[in-house]
Amino acid sequence: MNRPKVIFQYIKEQFIETGSGKPGNWFWSLLVLGLFFLPLGVFPSNVFLITAIPFGLFMLSGHFHFKWGLKNLAMLSYPLLFIFMAISLTYSFDLNIGIKLLSRSVPLFFFPIIFLFASSTEKHLIKIINALSLGLVFSFIINLISATNNSIYWDGGNLVFDTSLNRGYSFFESFNHGGNNFFGGEFAKHVHPSYLSCYLLLCVSHMIFKNENRKKMALVLVLLVYLFLLASRAAFLCLGLLLIVYLFKSNGLGLFLKRVMIALSLFALYFFLNPRALNFYERMGVFFKMEQYDYTTSEQSRALVYATAVDLIKKSPIVGYGIGDANEELYIQYVDKNYITLMNNRYNAHNQYFQTFIQMGVIGFLFLFFPLFIGVFKANEKFVFSAFLVLSICLLFESMLIRYHGIIIYAVMVPLLIKLSGTISRNGA
Repeated sequence: MNRPKVIFQYIKEQFIETGSGKPGNWFWSLLVLGLFFLPLGVFPSNVFLITAIPFGLFMLSGHFHFKWGLKNLAMLSYPLLFIFMAISLTYSFDLNIGIKLLSRSVPLFFFPIIFLFASSTEKHLIKIINALSLGLVFSFIINLISATNNSIYWDGGNLVFDTSLNRGYSFFESFNHGGNNFFGGEFAKHVHPSYLSCYLLLCVSHMIFKNENRKKMALVLVLLVYLFLLASRAAFLCLGLLLIVYLFKSNGLGLFLKRVMIALSLFALYFFLNPRALNFYERMGVFFKMEQYDYTTSEQSRALVYATAVDLIKKSPIVGYGIGDANEELYIQYVDKNYITLMNNRYNAHNQYFQTFIQMGVIGFLFLFFPLFIGVFKANEKFVFSAFLVLSICLLFESMLIRYHGIIIYAVMVPLLIKLSGTISRNGA
């Protein structure tokens, strides 16, 4: 057997051939390659995805036949959001920051338009999910090697394996004394854990709800281990909700009981045995004690950020402050209220709904929220529902659309899932 030839043929079948003609093949191939590299960093993912846009527009070649309907209007929401972002520059003082964000957000304008008019099938979605899953596996391996390398050092002629960032602490002590090489942000040097966790949840939900074979279940376990190590508490919340959907969508008592055992095991593992989760419970125990209000924990910081964001929204609810000035307005409030940690870190809203409201007011918020609402409302298949659940919740805990890694996944997945809603087969788990 010629193994290299077999491997190449597998890759070609999975990620290259699409049957959409030459422009279509180039568009989907570049898109798939861009999604494969997405968990590995900005480059070369950005090159592939930006290059895909002109091929996608050429693929349409005049096939612009628009029909009114909620789904099509939802797909146009992100292009309209992009246009309003550009309009908000007219009342932004810091044009430099605003233009940088607008340039990063170009995919929000073009990809939904391409998907609106292009022919797309569940086959295309599967190729994208497969590519993203494979990219996550490579990302996991790279981060695992890096964390191991950072944990090994020589001390007095002895080889020492110490996972703590501040040397000399045990595995669990490290979470109260500076962190651990194998958890959280330290385990994701190239891409923020929030974005990686979002990708992982999308891929895992696709595999468990589409009745994949046992070989794919091995991949699910790898991705779940990665999710465990990234230790994003927002991702754990999403996983808990997915487990509920997974549990109560069972057919038959035997399958239901089997899934109860799986759900309880995962719930215990992630919510009671994950060191960062335990660290969270410990800090929440003193959250409301005034002597602890030095505003240094992430929980206290987020509570203050959200309260500040709400105050700003009340002052300019219709059009906001412009995409160039939103973060500066937050910073001014931090200074006025003497929130030292928030001020030093210049935190954004850490919630995309709040972030968009501050940037563009209720108009921008509606453009952001409408496609997610329609996606959930129109979902008639378990994976589509779970995907929109993940995408909606992730926006609650991170300003996902201010960085490339968040913009791309929403620009691609939201319109494509809306387009395919109602056409994806229901033979899920």
